[in-house]
Amino acid sequence: MIEESEALEKVLTSTPLPVERDIPVSESVGRFLVRDARSKTNLPQVCQSSVDGYAVKVSKCRENLSRLRVIGQSVAGVECDACIEHGEAFRVFTGSELPMGANAVIKQEDVKVLSDRLILIKKKAELNDYVRRVGEVLTKGQRISNKGSCVKSSTLGSLIAGGISEVKVGSFPSIGIITTGDELIHEEQKQIKCHQTYDSNGLMLKAAAVKVGVEKIEIKRTRDDLGEISAEVLKMEQWADIIIVVGGMSVGERDFSKVALKECGVKQIFWRVRIRPGKPIFYGKFGESCQIFGLPGNAVSAFVCFHLFVLPAMRLRSGASADGVKLDQMKAIAGSSFKNSDNRPHYVHGKFREGKFHSIGNQNSNNLLALSQADSLLRLDERSSIQFGDLVTVFRLID
Repeated sequence: MIEESEALEKVLTSTPLPVERDIPVSESVGRFLVRDARSKTNLPQVCQSSVDGYAVKVSKCRENLSRLRVIGQSVAGVECDACIEHGEAFRVFTGSELPMGANAVIKQEDVKVLSDRLILIKKKAELNDYVRRVGEVLTKGQRISNKGSCVKSSTLGSLIAGGISEVKVGSFPSIGIITTGDELIHEEQKQIKCHQTYDSNGLMLKAAAVKVGVEKIEIKRTRDDLGEISAEVLKMEQWADIIIVVGGMSVGERDFSKVALKECGVKQIFWRVRIRPGKPIFYGKFGESCQIFGLPGNAVSAFVCFHLFVLPAMRLRSGASADGVKLDQMKAIAGSSFKNSDNRPHYVHGKFREGKFHSIGNQNSNNLLALSQADSLLRLDERSSIQFGDLVTVFRLID
């Protein structure tokens, strides 16, 4: 049994490099960049007005302008090749190019129009008032987003404004999920016997992977049968980048998954991690590129282990930086007291609401109902306690 930090390090250091692909920038939201994205143009490319008003020329002494002669007009999207001198003004609108010589804009609210060609300035103008300078938002070659960062919807606007039409990203890995258990039945089966249970783990993990961005996912269900499990693993190895086997990872007489993986030729990297829930998690490699995760069969254990170990591998393979593969963290106030008397760190599932973290229900590893209402995890160190009102760090679950 190894420590959680060592287990995660082994996962990350053995994760293959991302497969790179070029995609249109319009399709890049949610993907990770494998190269820095740099602006191809200045933004703005010319000096512009940031308001509707009048462009003027003021000197360094900032003399008080009064009556000015309007000699022209500039509108957004039309090139302006005019030039103004002292005593002249140019009608401008938000985003329009300033004429040469203009170094300030007076808002139209601060102007009294005397005639079509004459205005009266009611407020003193300062150098660079309401002027958008060339490249003040972006300069050509400026880095917009770092290699390894996730493209968000807000990032997309900057990329497009910077003249970027295509970006290089990492491909999401293909995922194969095998759920094991004689008791499992398909969710569409109407009749269920008392010794049976619906297979919730497969679809739950698939939904989490889809939320991350994974596109190719296949679920297979097997009985607690060494041959069946081995056969499905060998089939999935032909196409899957990551295989997740759920259940059968302990040492009971009916736990065949770990044995099946060994018989299939999977190289074990670790088995059992000192955490709760999720102690019997398995991790190994099939050749150089296929990663194998064996998760506990209990739903809470499987979901927690997916977030702690599988998700970082998925993100790293997709191009995320090593610092960006873990769960998002938030500061919270403990909504109650917590105590962990175990010699293993304990992940408590609960809700983050109005700055506070509250645990939900009992923390049994099969409590799917409580898990369904949770949105975050609180890590309790071994043999530690947290008091009501303490400042804590919680980890956001995939919603």
